[in-house]
Amino acid sequence: MSKILITPYNWFPNHAGGEVYLYRLCQHLIQLGHEVKCIAYCEKPYTYGGIEVYPQGNMERIYLENNDLFEWCDLVFTQLIGTNYAHNKCLQHKKKMIFFAHNQGKHYFLTPNAKVVYNSHSLGNLFPDHELTVLQPLTNYRDYSQSTGEHIALINCNENKGVRQFIQLAEMLPQYKFMGIKGNYGKQITPEVANITWLENGAIPWDKIKILIVPSEIESWSQVATEAICCGIPVICSDLVGLRENLSYAGIYIDRNDVNSYAGMIETLMMDGLYYYNKSRLSVDRANELDPIPRVKEFNEWLLKVV
Repeated sequence: MSKILITPYNWFPNHAGGEVYLYRLCQHLIQLGHEVKCIAYCEKPYTYGGIEVYPQGNMERIYLENNDLFEWCDLVFTQLIGTNYAHNKCLQHKKKMIFFAHNQGKHYFLTPNAKVVYNSHSLGNLFPDHELTVLQPLTNYRDYSQSTGEHIALINCNENKGVRQFIQLAEMLPQYKFMGIKGNYGKQITPEVANITWLENGAIPWDKIKILIVPSEIESWSQVATEAICCGIPVICSDLVGLRENLSYAGIYIDRNDVNSYAGMIETLMMDGLYYYNKSRLSVDRANELDPIPRVKEFNEWLLKVV
């Protein structure tokens, strides 16, 4: 098996969706016999989830640091803002690099030693002139329990994720409890509203949530939407191709600016027990279809060919 070095910039316990994606993948690969080490923006070495983490230093001294780790590895995984660091070091040490694309940013198509893995077909299809390798986020329904919560929730309280719509809905529906969980990026907007509980970034209390709303402007997938359906939580979301690829028939799709329709659907789900039950069952069915085990096996076969 291979020796994999990851350079995500941020790493657990400081994380957002991209780090969750990479962490879950690495845990599966470790179980298959691969070795994984990490270079991240931290003050001193530590270990998390069985992965040794080493500090990334000053970019001006990039050619002088962590050379032993780049010599140790067979290939490098990178993503998001960790990519410039990885790119330079991989060229220096003549190592293969796999870039995990979560958005439409620079995808290093012109680098001979790099391959791109997209987090969804909807994202990869935006780049038809390049090899399409897709690994959707590996959320395992077996790790979740059925929710019995009562809150209407938003994860990551920034503009793109729809925090303005969330606040407006809470003000329109004062009879219900709302919960906003702060994210790890973007300006977090958390004004005082009587029926909104704001939580700091961290573990999501799925057992307290009854409905998840995802009125995002941009989404290539949305791991939190997948986690919600694993708990049988209906998801009301923007009608985006990434969300449709993710949730399929289980999603409830409404234009993010149509707040009245969001409010109407929330009331239907809260008031009609049978309707809620049916949507909840569809959510669980879809979560089961997104079983990561066969996708990890397929990705591992591809990875071994790359190495």
